[in-house]
Amino acid sequence: MRNDNKKSCPRCNHYGPIEQDFGYRIMNRRHVRPQSWCRACRSRAKHLLVSLPPKQTISR
Repeated sequence: MRNDNKKSCPRCNHYGPIEQDFGYRIMNRRHVRPQSWCRACRSRAKHLLVSLPPKQTISR
């Protein structure tokens, strides 16, 4: 039996309540869907992107 109030994170396999651990996103102003990654994974990914050096352009 599937519980629609919980889901699993594809990145870390955390399983927990959608509202608390994942959150929702609004798509096309009509559809509300759960975030695919848990809040912790999204937070880690955001911090990793901020700490990366800026892209360098290659002149030819």
